Amino acid sequence: MGAIMDRPVTQQGVSGLRSTRSGYGNRRMIHDKTYFLGLLHTKMTEIRSEVSKLHTQIESLSKEHSTYLAYEKRVKEKAGELQGRANF
Repeated sequence: MGAIMDRPVTQQGVSGLRSTRSGYGNRRMIHDKTYFLGLLHTKMTEIRSEVSKLHTQIESLSKEHSTYLAYEKRVKEKAGELQGRANF
């Protein structure tokens, strides 16, 4: 009987020794399907937004590249004209 007397007793009794992990909040995260569905929908929205931004950047870079190629072609043409004038 001495072993029983050595155990700590709280104001709530022996049940007061439970860990904080056994609370309802943690069980909800484990068992609640709607929590994960909500989280999944949020992440899917974030991914769609990021994909949209990437498409916009791709279009912008494609236009810039086309403009660069047009200017590069004009530079080569003008350089050829200057080369031709220098030879006369």
